Amino acid sequence: MKCAACLSTPATWTMQPFGPDDERITFTLPGSHYRGFPAIGVCDACKQLVQAGQRVAFVYKHVYYVVQENKPWQFQEGGT
Repeated sequence: MKCAACLSTPATWTMQPFGPDDERITFTLPGSHYRGFPAIGVCDACKQLVQAGQRVAFVYKHVYYVVQENKPWQFQEGGT
């Protein structure tokens, strides 16, 4: 599986934002994620960008999202 953010490197982590009212983002190994919450596959480099508060964009269920400045789930209009 490829990284959902950079689309080029294999995903080695599962990123789980818990929702718009909860600013926590966890990273687990694939298959060890919390069931019932979105699970987005990311590579090591994109994981480090998220942890550093950098802008990382991805598509989840045909909706375009941005994680930026430690505030997950900033919806961006016009995504595919």
